Amino acid sequence: MEVIVESIANFDGFSKYHYHRIFQKEVGVTVSEYIRYRRIANAANLLLYTDEKIIDIALYYRFETQESFI
Repeated sequence: MEVIVESIANFDGFSKYHYHRIFQKEVGVTVSEYIRYRRIANAANLLLYTDEKIIDIALYYRFETQESFI
């Protein structure tokens, strides 16, 4: 995840530290928290609106195990 944040920061012309600071000020949560919330929200949509298995959704959204996802 840090590689993604660093890539975004570089693309926008900021250091990783400065990007984290701006992001948290504007969004109200850290980049890591935001990404975790998005993964959970997207996974919840798949759980509600598809017939995918829980384990497949958990692995798709990079949760290490079904238990950590639940």
